[in-house]
Amino acid sequence: MAVYKIYPTKDATIYSHYPERNTGLDEIVEASTTPSEFLDTGNPQTSRFLIQFSNTDINNVLNNLAGGVSYEARLKLYAANVTNLSGATVVECYAVSGSWNNGTGKLFDNPTTTNGVSWTYRSSDTVNPWPSESFASGSTGSFDTEPGGGTWYTSTSLKATQTLQYSNPIDLDLDVTSIVAQWKAASIPNEGFILKQQQEFVNNVTNAAQLKYYSIDTNTIYPPCLELRWADAQIAYQIPPVIIVTGN
Repeated sequence: MAVYKIYPTKDATIYSHYPERNTGLDEIVEASTTPSEFLDTGNPQTSRFLIQFSNTDINNVLNNLAGGVSYEARLKLYAANVTNLSGATVVECYAVSGSWNNGTGKLFDNPTTTNGVSWTYRSSDTVNPWPSESFASGSTGSFDTEPGGGTWYTSTSLKATQTLQYSNPIDLDLDVTSIVAQWKAASIPNEGFILKQQQEFVNNVTNAAQLKYYSIDTNTIYPPCLELRWADAQIAYQIPPVIIVTGN
């Protein structure tokens, strides 16, 4: 099995509680839920993260595969701190349906950095807001009280999921083959992935899962990657003929 790893060109977390704050250079990306009792608001909050890989890098690999060779694409992220999992915490991964800028912010910058993607905006504060209604064909978004949170395609072929439990691995390893195939075929533009919890805005301390993973800006050896895998050899075995020699 051949494995080729591609690393992200950009990633960032977007927070409903900090709707205009950019986190494009944070060492961590997260998809977490936070109950209202831990916040200065009467509403629970959530976070999602976006991650994108170069379409050129993807095509350079896949276009060199021999005709008829099948491949698998897997999105892998490594856990930095995963806590408070419920019996079955489901992570959803979708193909993003709009362009976005990485920015140069961190979550706790003071003053706040707003020069890239956030919960409300795709580019920066006051520029290119994420739609909150009248979504583009085949796409949607969702939010509670704060409009924004990204947009993504709704087709089941453009979605991957993974269930996290403490008895199972908590690193993310998502089969995104169908999404990558549609990027390669130019059926949809490659605007990256958005990852979120299936159950968000949970106002329950017991079930408010915190999912934090290393980003491309990590100082560890665990950056996220897109793995492209394919069988690189086929060996046929043949049984040699049996030769019987008789003597006088």
